[in-house]
Amino acid sequence: ISKSGSWDNNNREINYQLSLNPNSQDLAAGQPSYILKDTLTYQEDISTNINYELQQASVQLVDSTGKTVDKTLWSWKVEKTKDTSGTYSSVIIANIPNFNKYTLKYTYSVFRDVPSTDNSSLTANNTAEIQGFTSGKTGTTTPIEWRQVDAGGTASTDKYYSFTKVDSENYG
Repeated sequence: ISKSGSWDNNNREINYQLSLNPNSQDLAAGQPSYILKDTLTYQEDISTNINYELQQASVQLVDSTGKTVDKTLWSWKVEKTKDTSGTYSSVIIANIPNFNKYTLKYTYSVFRDVPSTDNSSLTANNTAEIQGFTSGKTGTTTPIEWRQVDAGGTASTDKYYSFTKVDSENYG
């Protein structure tokens, strides 16, 4: 089991990939599936209202050939909690088919109430473990370099208005 994460500043997202069972072994003592627990943690910041939200449509399990695994063959759910110290946990619990190599992919959106010129360095801590294994645990800390997003645009039209300003004493 191994994990990687990357920050996409323009979309304000963290993209994760988790490599599962790279040697296609029996990870569940002959059972058809095993339980994966993946936990993202972050500290509450009342001044910026920081929030990490799992993009549920982004969650996908990919097999060793690169094909997305049919959702009827595996399942997952997410639970978000906050403890008394203000630490949030977003926990994905997935039921993964046994005996095969997979990659779990998913994305978290990051929201903050800060000026567009804010340049902050944040971190997101994420761990994953296969339940029942003492060695089946991994983690990653993803650096987040919050920078101003460049934007631009162009507008064009075929219709327009023409205004002529005249002096009220001299308009004739």
